[in-house]
Amino acid sequence: MKLMTYSIAGEYHLGAAVGGASIAELTGAADGFPETMLGLIRDWARWEPRLPTLIESAPRRAMADVRLEAPIGDLPRDIFCVGKNYADHVNE
Repeated sequence: MKLMTYSIAGEYHLGAAVGGASIAELTGAADGFPETMLGLIRDWARWEPRLPTLIESAPRRAMADVRLEAPIGDLPRDIFCVGKNYADHVNE
C-alpha cells in the first residue's frame, strides 16, 4: 500500500497508488477520515484495517492529472539539527 498526498488546483488530498498509473482518492472516503497524512498516522489503529476496503471502493484519478506533494507537509519548519560524528568534528 503506497499512501500519498497530492494536490489539484492547490487543494491537498490523501490517496493511495493503484497500479502505478492511478490514485484512489481517500479524502472524504469515510466519515471522520483524516484530512492530512499526519492525521492518518495519528489515528492509524482506527483506519489501517479499513484502508484496503476504502481504497478498493474509492474513486480513481489519473496520476498524470495531479501534483504529488510531500507526504507530510504540515510539520513544523523550525527544526535545528547538530551532528557529532567523530571526536575531531565535535572539537571543531
